[in-house]
Amino acid sequence: MTTILLTFRANDRLVRALDLIASTTGKSHQHHLNRALTGYVKAELANLQAIAEGIIDADAGQLISIENALATLGVRGKNHV
Repeated sequence: MTTILLTFRANDRLVRALDLIASTTGKSHQHHLNRALTGYVKAELANLQAIAEGIIDADAGQLISIENALATLGVRGKNHV
């Protein structure tokens, strides 16, 4: 697998927390940053996929009412719209 060097700025509080994690676990900053970035990218791609599927459903007229959507989510009451 090819690797690419990324450079970015992070606030000092975040960097200090990363330092603590790395020193406590004995694993490199790179290890922890790769794990964090992998999780973030995976979650964001899943969100984008869900949005794309929702748009396809909406374009096909496959919609449900807000009441049914809230009921599916288990939300009760009238103050959620």
